[in-house]
Amino acid sequence: MIEKLKYLLAGSLMLAAAGSFVACDDDDAAVDEWNATYVYLERPALAVDMVKCTVTHDENGLSGWEGRQPVTVRLSKACGTDVTVRLSLEVTGSEEGMEAPFSFENDGLVVIPAGETSVQAVLQADLNALAGICGKKGAVASVEVGLAAVTPSRDDLRVSSHQNSLTVEVMKTKYPNVIVDQEPAGAPMDRSGWTVSCSSTNSEDAADFEVTSNLTDDNAYTYMYLYNYIGIQIDLGGVHEVTGMENYVAYGAYYAHSSCRIYSSVDGKYWFPEDARKDITADATQYVSFVEPVKARYLRWRMWGSNVLSSEIYVWSAE
Repeated sequence: MIEKLKYLLAGSLMLAAAGSFVACDDDDAAVDEWNATYVYLERPALAVDMVKCTVTHDENGLSGWEGRQPVTVRLSKACGTDVTVRLSLEVTGSEEGMEAPFSFENDGLVVIPAGETSVQAVLQADLNALAGICGKKGAVASVEVGLAAVTPSRDDLRVSSHQNSLTVEVMKTKYPNVIVDQEPAGAPMDRSGWTVSCSSTNSEDAADFEVTSNLTDDNAYTYMYLYNYIGIQIDLGGVHEVTGMENYVAYGAYYAHSSCRIYSSVDGKYWFPEDARKDITADATQYVSFVEPVKARYLRWRMWGSNVLSSEIYVWSAE
C-alpha cells in the first residue's frame, strides 16, 4: 500500500511539473483567468510601484544615479514558446522637454525565451541632456513604464491588470545655492497671509507638519522648542523671488541650531534641496542667503542642534 502511494504521488508531481510548463501552448479552447499565464512588471518591493533615482548636481558635475534603470518583465509561469514584449514609456516633469533624454535599450523590445519566466529591459537617460534642459535648477521627471504589446496574442497569455506599469522618478538636485551666516539681499517680506507649520519627527513628510502661529506673531517669547530638531515649513501664499531666510532666537546662542538644510518648492509637491546640510553659527540671529534668488511658494528650514529653538522666522526678498 505504501509503495502504491509513493507511485501515485510521484505521478502527480510529474503531471504538476508538466502542467506548469505547457502553459501558452496553442489551444483553441477558452482559458479561464485561473489557468492563464500573466505578463507583469516586477515591483521593487511588495505594494511599491515607484523607483526613485537621484542625480546630484554640484561643482564636480553630475553624480549618483548613473542613468540606467533595469526593468524586469516577468511571466507568472514558464511558456513553451518565446514571449515577446514591447515596453512603453510616458514622461512628465517639472520642466518642458524632459521626455527627450529618456529611452529604452533596443527600443523597449524584449524576449522571454521558452521555458524561462523573466527578462530584463533597461531604461536609460542622457544625464547631460537632462542637465542641459534644467540648467542649475532642480528638476523631477516621472517616467511611467508600461506593457504596450505582448506576442503571441492568444487567450491563455494575458497582461496583468494590477502590475502592468511601474513609475521611475528621477530627481536632479539643484546646484548648491546656500551661503550661511550672511544677511540676504533685500528686506524681510510681509508675513501676513503666510501659513507656518512645524515638525519634530526629522522627516520630510508633509503629514508630519502641524500649523503654528508662534513664529509669525511678532512676539519673540512665543516660540517652538525641541531638544535636537525642528523642521519649519512656510507657505508664502503665492510664488515669490526669495533671497534668503532669517531665524531669531530670543533666548540666545545656547538655543540656536548648529546645522541646517533648506528646501524650496513651487507647488508643494516637488521639493528641491538648495544645498547639502550645512553647519551654521549658533547665534541669536541666524541667516541663510541664496546665491541666486529662488522662485518658490513653499520653503522648509530643517534645523539640527543640541537645543533647537525658533522664536520668529522671516523670509527675505528683493521684490
